[in-house]
Amino acid sequence: MRELGEFLGTMIIISYGLALLSFLLKWLNKNFSKQINQMEWLKNRFPKVMKFFVKNHRFFGFAAVLFILLHFGIQFSLYGVSPTGALAAGLMILQVVVGLYGHKRARRSKLWLWMHRMIAVVIGIAILIHIN
Repeated sequence: MRELGEFLGTMIIISYGLALLSFLLKWLNKNFSKQINQMEWLKNRFPKVMKFFVKNHRFFGFAAVLFILLHFGIQFSLYGVSPTGALAAGLMILQVVVGLYGHKRARRSKLWLWMHRMIAVVIGIAILIHIN
């Protein structure tokens, strides 16, 4: 049971990391598109990879929450509530709610985008605190 809980924790981190790649790849494209286009082997591949991660961003977020629920169930049955884990999980669930709100709105404000990005940073910090 302990190994399954650790595996699910790893899957949370992987799903979260995959969701973050959407932002990172868009940032790279915005700031380094000239350099990317100069590399023949990357020029045609990069847009396809970026499109995949942007298109599936929300599914990676949903996967992270699904793994959180499973991870919580197992860890709670073994150890009880972990305050740092509960904080990280709560922030990730908040992030999904904020993401759904932005997805449903036709026009996303700069405030919404800023919040969505800052919550992602805080989640990363909360995860690091939780696993240490």
